[in-house]
Amino acid sequence: MNPSKNFFYTLLIEGIVLSILGILIILMPQFMSLAATLVISIGLVVAGIHKLISSIILRKELDTPWVSGMVSILMIILGTYLSAQPIISMLLLTLIIGIYFIFDGANTLAVSIQNRKITKKWIIGLFAAIMQFILALLIIFALPLSAIWVIGVLIGINMLISGISMIILYSGAKKYIAENI
Repeated sequence: MNPSKNFFYTLLIEGIVLSILGILIILMPQFMSLAATLVISIGLVVAGIHKLISSIILRKELDTPWVSGMVSILMIILGTYLSAQPIISMLLLTLIIGIYFIFDGANTLAVSIQNRKITKKWIIGLFAAIMQFILALLIIFALPLSAIWVIGVLIGINMLISGISMIILYSGAKKYIAENI
């Protein structure tokens, strides 16, 4: 598969946006930490309500509507509890984000290796993946003391590193674009 010109321009735009957002989030880490936990908690409540309504509407078509109903009630209770307990929510989210960075690092590694024949600057993607793995370890081992600010700071750093690596990957692919597209 040969990437199109749109692929590389999209990569550049995404890199710029991620870099700007990363800087803004690093400057306001507590706000981002609290906002992220509240969004997820409220999302659980909304998803639970939707699942409960769907379970009631589709009860005759489901084999075990009571299981779906119980899961939806659990989602509503958990989301409500986490909304009321932002510190516990931040601790859980900190752990989840650490695990996410492991998977995101693996994805960044795969993309950079996939593009190693297109640009010599693929090594920047490798660097970004290594940094994402390090961030994952920092998140997981910094618990519980730094959960209030670590979520925002690490999300911001991750976005900044990812954005910069995309911009550099684009700049390295300019020659490929000119010759092949």
